[in-house]
Amino acid sequence: MDIAIPDNNEAEFFSVAKRLGTSELRFLYPSASLAAQKKHEHPDWNVGVLSSQPNEIRKAKHRELFSATSSNEIAVLESSPDIIFGVERIPPKDGLHARHSGLNHVLCALVARKGTALGLSFNLLLNAPPPTRQVLIGRMRQNALLARKNKLTALPLSCAHSPFELRSREDLQAWLCSL
Repeated sequence: MDIAIPDNNEAEFFSVAKRLGTSELRFLYPSASLAAQKKHEHPDWNVGVLSSQPNEIRKAKHRELFSATSSNEIAVLESSPDIIFGVERIPPKDGLHARHSGLNHVLCALVARKGTALGLSFNLLLNAPPPTRQVLIGRMRQNALLARKNKLTALPLSCAHSPFELRSREDLQAWLCSL
């Protein structure tokens, strides 16, 4: 499974995903109504909602759509999204003695209890400037370690905004193993 955030270029995403051998590609849209409309127009597409609003996530669940968030707020996590990703970019700066990775053991326990998976976004690293990239790798490594410790599913994802940001499943698995 891989995630893409399209901008009316779904056909291009499908062609690149086919060349990469991606079997399942999910498109995330900003609202449940837009995702339901796309699902109605194209029943064979896997669509979902990317939102940091608990109400949008609940609407997506009610409409039986995939839901994702990039927020680590408790109210959002209580609404049980299917996947949470991109939390590494939320804290602006690390302290001197601790790394602020966007997750902690309390949030991991909550996410594990709700059945939410942790997604590690390769696109976040791909588009980060070089000084920030090292910090993001450290934060992702810490989140992957917390996920393993709390028996949380960690998924490597492309989270592509353009078709050429997609990566093959093997590349993403190798990247996850390197963390």
